[in-house]
Amino acid sequence: MRGLKIAAETVAEHVARQERNVFEAAVRLFVERGYEQVTFGDIADEVGLARNSLYRYYPSKAAILARWIESELDEAVTRSASILGAEGPPAERIMSWADDQVAYARRPEHALLVAFSSARAELGPESLRRLGEAHGRLNEPLIATLREAGADSPDLAAGLIFGLVDQASAWPADRDEELRPLLRNGIDALVPRS
Repeated sequence: MRGLKIAAETVAEHVARQERNVFEAAVRLFVERGYEQVTFGDIADEVGLARNSLYRYYPSKAAILARWIESELDEAVTRSASILGAEGPPAERIMSWADDQVAYARRPEHALLVAFSSARAELGPESLRRLGEAHGRLNEPLIATLREAGADSPDLAAGLIFGLVDQASAWPADRDEELRPLLRNGIDALVPRS
């Protein structure tokens, strides 16, 4: 390892720091320029490494995107469980959750989730399995809340609510005054009142 500068107490700490630097730089570039427009060389330049050095940390830019999506999904599940597990009537908790989901979908980073379709072919089966499991966990807090409310088909109701949220988030924020009552009506139609 002649010429490699260790910027930490141990080699393991150095590797972990470099991996984190590569990850953070890549995500920042993906958000700024778009996933498709960023090359492995761009990421290497951003962190000051040779392009072939990146392979020590990630096999491809798709692997970086997959790691980001997995961590985002984990955070989304935690956030959803917190909102949906709060006190109050299920319909109110679901509306709070919907507001949070719409706000999240409007963040610039959300576009990276859309980029997954183009990166999917570069990922191995293990990575795809982990992402599928993480995505499956995303529905669990909403389905549990719908089950608690007494919904006849909680999984179907959850799918419809996700669809409403998806459509609401596609509209600009300056239409929220019109959108929010429509979203509330849709949720109220799908969530039984006790």
